[in-house]
Amino acid sequence: MAPLEKYKSKRHFDKTPEPAGDQPDGDERRFVVQKHDASRLHFDFRLQVGDKLVSWAVPKGISANPAHKHLAVKVEDHPVDYQHFEGIIPKGNYGAGTVLLWDSGTYRPEDSVENTVVAIDEKIRKGSLKFFLEGQKLKGFYSLYRIDDKGDQEQWIIAKSKDNYANASRRFSQRSVISGLTLDEIARGEKSTEKALSVDKIAEARPAAMPHISPMLATLAAAPFDDPDWIFEIKWDGYRIIATRKGDERKLLSRNGNPYDEKFRTIHEELQKIGHDFVMDGEVVVLDQEGKSDFQALQHLDAQSMGRLYYYVFDLLWLNGYLLQDVPLVQRKEMLLQILPKNLQRIRYCDHIPEKGKIFFKQMQQLQLEGMIAKRAESKYYPGKRSNAWLKIKTARPQEAVIVGYTAPKGSRTAFGALLLAINEQGNLRYAGKVGTGFDEATLQDIYKKLQPLKTKEPPVKVPAKERQAQWVKPRLAAEIQFTGWTRDGAMRHPTFRGLRTDKKPDEITRETAIPVHQALSENTQPAERAATKQTRRRKATHNPKLSNPDKVFWPDENILKKNVYHYYDQMAEVLLPYLIDRPQSLLRSPHGVAGESFFQKDVKGLVPKWIETVTVESSSGTTEYLLCQDKATLLFMANWGSVELNPWNASVPNLDQPDYVVFDLDPVEISFEEVMRVAVGFHQLFEELKLPFYCKTSGSRGLHIYLPVKPQYTHEQGQQFARLLETIIHDRFREITSFERSPSKRKGKIYLDYLQNGRGKTMASVYSLRLKPGATVSTPVTADELKKGIDPSGFNIHSMQQRLKEVGDLWRDMFNTRVDIGETLKKL
Repeated sequence: MAPLEKYKSKRHFDKTPEPAGDQPDGDERRFVVQKHDASRLHFDFRLQVGDKLVSWAVPKGISANPAHKHLAVKVEDHPVDYQHFEGIIPKGNYGAGTVLLWDSGTYRPEDSVENTVVAIDEKIRKGSLKFFLEGQKLKGFYSLYRIDDKGDQEQWIIAKSKDNYANASRRFSQRSVISGLTLDEIARGEKSTEKALSVDKIAEARPAAMPHISPMLATLAAAPFDDPDWIFEIKWDGYRIIATRKGDERKLLSRNGNPYDEKFRTIHEELQKIGHDFVMDGEVVVLDQEGKSDFQALQHLDAQSMGRLYYYVFDLLWLNGYLLQDVPLVQRKEMLLQILPKNLQRIRYCDHIPEKGKIFFKQMQQLQLEGMIAKRAESKYYPGKRSNAWLKIKTARPQEAVIVGYTAPKGSRTAFGALLLAINEQGNLRYAGKVGTGFDEATLQDIYKKLQPLKTKEPPVKVPAKERQAQWVKPRLAAEIQFTGWTRDGAMRHPTFRGLRTDKKPDEITRETAIPVHQALSENTQPAERAATKQTRRRKATHNPKLSNPDKVFWPDENILKKNVYHYYDQMAEVLLPYLIDRPQSLLRSPHGVAGESFFQKDVKGLVPKWIETVTVESSSGTTEYLLCQDKATLLFMANWGSVELNPWNASVPNLDQPDYVVFDLDPVEISFEEVMRVAVGFHQLFEELKLPFYCKTSGSRGLHIYLPVKPQYTHEQGQQFARLLETIIHDRFREITSFERSPSKRKGKIYLDYLQNGRGKTMASVYSLRLKPGATVSTPVTADELKKGIDPSGFNIHSMQQRLKEVGDLWRDMFNTRVDIGETLKKL
């Protein structure tokens, strides 16, 4: 039977107002519950699966009490646009009676991997489905399972799961979520009322004239998290816009109050369809063919991109004469959803999911979206303020910067070569590097034209000597830059231009620093100036971990004490921290030094001070709370804890499933170090052939480690196979002294090429880490020339490292400025 054939065969659409279903309403995961007073009063529960609503009649309705197992009789599929239907089916028609839209919202299957039409259809066919409802009334996990498929109608059970939303005493409103009417009022032909909103009855709402509101701002957080008190939204890559309507007057305003009525005229025109006076908050975006926001297309709107322009609204701040800033967020969003007509084309409601931030963030990564916004479900709205009640967690690292100059073009390049950038720091502009990629020809010409009236002779910032020939401009334009990290001198690593930020003032541009998640979840969520308590001030203070048992002997033969280890890491912190920050640490604790027992400590939950940042990592064996070494104080805490060796992951928060370097581990067994150096030089030659950067360090023992920085866009498995491929080439060139045999007893006289060190969660001793080896050796960067001449790795130790840094500096300082694309490299082989 064709889709909806049974539905259509039962109805005469010239006699019933029900939708014929000729126009599918998109592929979303929406649900609806309709209260239907037909021959018998019942509820219809419907799940959107592709271009149909799979439907069940539920005589007793849907409960929030897990003890209630209600019968649900499967009926014919309905068209997707039936989810908007509310009204009267005339007598003489199938299902004659009154229909009330009792609840609506979104759903998601319990297993996010199975969130496809095919997978959901298959679960329904097999007779069992568990899903999460995010409705205006129904929330939480529910189960549907078949108990009898004999006869014409399948019998199922629908039941609430035991979760944070279960409530044995919950009683739901029987009014419509779209009109605010009761069944009797709909039957009498009454029109939509304000009863659904009842804004005057909300305790936190207060009468007020329409305000001028600047958008509330989110604080950057380090990692995703789960929390039942929070909701999570998509972070859109567009322009933050406040929309207002009062009578016939409608406005679209940027965060700085600039009008965007004409630029976004299709959205401005559609505001008149919303039959209320309001102030709402949202983001204007242009969506590409895959449904992702395209910031550059938004900046260069044309006829084509105007057709893909949308306004995603996520907050309601004033409605019909009442200020809603103090109303809890989820209640504001419910009201927002109610006032939006179903026939809007350019204005869309920005939905959310509760509690499950980690899964949601992983989906953002898979979809290559910018990130997510986490919001406390009960939070107030603080206009123009940045609060920990709203957090932004990014999949990449965008940073806004002020344009202060440009360099001359080279070769076939036109307009300019690169833009020179700065950010505000303590009231002054500071140089932040330059960006020369990410421009198309139209963008080059557009920016160049905008910069000409701003030219000036004096540089607005202090810049490196090599940039002093640039053309300087007054700091009036802001840009958004994608980058991978910061150099020690404060420049952006691997920057790419994303677009101009005409919606932001240059003096608003500062360097964003992510706060630890535990701090965001535990601190007062009011803006800083409202929450200057002793507790928050204390958290902002510098931490100075105390050294305990300073004279404990860690290396007896060399008389190296615990205080020497602590002092080493104190001196090395500035050089060492860039290689540790944002990386989970597998702590190798040796509280009694080289002669005592050592043990790995990965899970530090409840064991470290609250000021130390951690990240929770999920795996097949459960969850582990890893320590993140984000600052000198944490490094010294680790040293005092007996973590002599430092073992960071090869991936960084938040992209823990995408490594940012690949390791080639040369592990010798009963073979001279000269041969190990010879193979390492072979790697250097191969890397030169492939035009790859070469970063090598001693292991601290008799091995060598070669690192290749890569773009964090491939999986650990792909990184591992890439390492195996290059090591196979090396093995072919040095077959007599290299091996892939894992057992040491079977590879004596060989160097093990260990590509398996690139697995998820695998770690190597960090560069500049002390090793629990005789002489307190240090894993030290070395050059290819040094390897060719020959080195003694024991000469790199706790006593000699400061002098070596004075002589050669940090040989790896530019490592993350030269990330390699694995896919492009494979094309060269």
